[in-house]
This record gives sequence, structure tokens and C-alpha cells, in this order.
Amino acid sequence: MLKSSLPPGVWEDRMDLLSVMIEGPEKTPYEDDIFLFDLRYCSDRLNRSLCEDGKVCVSLLGTLSGGGTETWGANSTILQVIVSIQGLILVDEPYLNEVGHEKQKDTQHGKETSRMYNERVIIKLIPATKKLLQNPPEVFDKEILNHFKKRGLKMYERIENWMEYSIDSN
Repeated sequence: MLKSSLPPGVWEDRMDLLSVMIEGPEKTPYEDDIFLFDLRYCSDRLNRSLCEDGKVCVSLLGTLSGGGTETWGANSTILQVIVSIQGLILVDEPYLNEVGHEKQKDTQHGKETSRMYNERVIIKLIPATKKLLQNPPEVFDKEILNHFKKRGLKMYERIENWMEYSIDSN
């Protein structure tokens, strides 16, 4: 079921190891980047649910509070975890995922704080991406190199535009 149901931008390798590669969705600060996950229970955070050291917190795994279908149950699947990472964590405004910040969604303060949060995410992703390219895990090395051959220039141009915008804004 998992192999035939993965959404676009998600790759898996060996089901016994549960290694997953997720492409950052378009129009998010994670766009054009690659995130690798070795699914298992388990520094600084990239958002409330995603840490630089690779730990993921979602209620489905019991690492954040939640209720009902948000927690692991008899009918839960690894596919739910993967789709949750892609659709609920790698979002356009990760700042709003922080507890209490959702109230700031359409306020001027919320928009500005969310923009600055996205800038910090991008700054943290640059060295992480460099490290990934210098030492891609063997399980996804071809996919990673092909991804950045295809999307690297777009990512570079997006970061360059963001840097120009940030300098002009200050």
C-alpha cells in the first residue's frame, strides 16, 4: 500500500529500513530542498515539528499532544506519517505551526514574524543542503544528485532573490 500511495515528491527505498526522501513543497521555505528520514521512534529546530538533528515531532507518533485520529492507533500507517511530514510540517508558513501563533495568521505582526521565521529556515537549510550534497546517503545518492541537477539552479536563484529582497528591506 505504501509503495503505490506515496504522494509526488516522496521516495522510499527499502521498506525494512523505512528510509524516506521528501522534496520540499513549492511555495514554502523548504522548496527545492530534500529531506531524508529514517523512520524510527525517537539542537535547534527548523520548525516546531522538525529538528536539525533529524527528529520529527507529530502527534501521530506521540511526540506532540493530540487526540482521536491525530494519535497512533490500530488503523494508523507509516503512509500517514509520511504524508503528515510533507503536508503538515513542510508548509509555507511554519511559524504558524508554533503553539499559539496560529492566532497571528492574518495580522501584520504575524506576517512579518512569519517572513523572518522563513528567512531563518532558509539560512539554516543552506549549510544542511551543502552537507547533503557533499555526502549524500548511498540509499538516495542518485536521486539527490538528479534532483539538484534539475532543481539546483532554481533553488540558487530563489535564495539569491530572497537575499536581495532581505537587503533591500533592511
